[in-house]
Amino acid sequence: MLAAWATCALSAQPRAAANAPVLNQPCAPGVEPRTDSTFWNGWGVDAANSRYQPAAMAGLSAADIPRLKLKWAFRLPGSNAAVSQPALVGGRLYLGSAAGTVYSLDAATGCVYWTFQADAPVRTAITIGANRHAKYALFFADTKAQAYSIDAKTGSLVWKTRLDNHPAARVTASPTLYGGRLYVPVACEPGPAAPASCRASLMAIDNESGKVDWKTAAPASSTYAPTLDLDKRLLYAAASSSAAAPAPSAILALDMDTGRQVWSKALPPAAITASPILRKLPSGKRLLLTSQNSGLVHALNPDAQGATLWQTRARQVSAPAGSPSAPHWGLAADAEAVYVPSSTGLAALRLTDGAKLWRVDGAAQQAAPTLIPGVVFSGSMDGKLRAHSTRDGTLLWSFDTLTQPGGGSINIYSAIAAQGFLIVPSGPATPGGLPGNVLLAFTVDGR
Repeated sequence: MLAAWATCALSAQPRAAANAPVLNQPCAPGVEPRTDSTFWNGWGVDAANSRYQPAAMAGLSAADIPRLKLKWAFRLPGSNAAVSQPALVGGRLYLGSAAGTVYSLDAATGCVYWTFQADAPVRTAITIGANRHAKYALFFADTKAQAYSIDAKTGSLVWKTRLDNHPAARVTASPTLYGGRLYVPVACEPGPAAPASCRASLMAIDNESGKVDWKTAAPASSTYAPTLDLDKRLLYAAASSSAAAPAPSAILALDMDTGRQVWSKALPPAAITASPILRKLPSGKRLLLTSQNSGLVHALNPDAQGATLWQTRARQVSAPAGSPSAPHWGLAADAEAVYVPSSTGLAALRLTDGAKLWRVDGAAQQAAPTLIPGVVFSGSMDGKLRAHSTRDGTLLWSFDTLTQPGGGSINIYSAIAAQGFLIVPSGPATPGGLPGNVLLAFTVDGR
């Protein structure tokens, strides 16, 4: 069970309004600690990176969605974009930023418990876990290829480890934490200017000490969170070069304990656009799902060295590969379908065979979708956050983040759902988006 460590007596009362109050105020001293077993932790919320949140964890049902109202807004000082997916555990919200500031906020109001200043922008999701130095600690990395652990209660540094000394090395993929290890993909600065001397890698770090347990060279950069197969003790990683040009792409399977490559599955020469998602069908067959900016979605067999089970072009990409509107940045999957954003909308594909169940045409949707039972949330480049029925794509609810100070495109980092909150960062993390730098929190009736 994950825990939060203090609630706060707030200096401002929660309010809901068409334009939510941008508080950015410190929290008053904590009153009593509390624990909470519901949370959104890390990039994909589970080891399989499904981005599917069960109803009990979300604290929201499909019937609640039309009643969602904006509760509060938090502007990111010194940042021109919202570049990190938050984590929500036990009433506390943790978020990185383009300015390198990591925040601990109160989920109920957005007041600030503490801040921590990293040495470079923090573009990864925040992950929380146990640590002997701090009852619970935060784990993340920055764009100087440094990994951090900080005390979740106080924000004090526990350890910092430089993962690669090359000046072009960086981490933008969210680390994955499990079993006392932090699994971190290290990439190289994208584009034609990237030096050949920079080598991408995958690393396992001891979460207690920050010491590197193993390091494995990757054939190309990985900019997506690793996926864990706990049954087989395998780590799945997507390796491809920048989306700026066609490049070798592969899904790698590594031994979680040693980093030894177990198998590799080559994909067509286009950038991979999603963390692999591991799902099991009712028949017992397992799938490993990923996608590319060519519009292809792949279902691979993780029990047969990545053999292709099906391949579907979910959407005809309406812009040249590599243009700002072509890639998308993640998938989501439940027990029946995988949900695929693209430059022309959102589609649902059946897990068993990749057949299209429905599609919704509209604004470019680059952010990774988020699922609760019966609902898929998807953010778009026009600044709107939408909720669709997973059954047929019917629009259930939408909110225009451009109506809020600091609102912009929703790009790469989409919503998280936990503890009765729906929280979304608004503002671009890639070229071509509408400027913005705000975090928005929604609850049923704004309560």
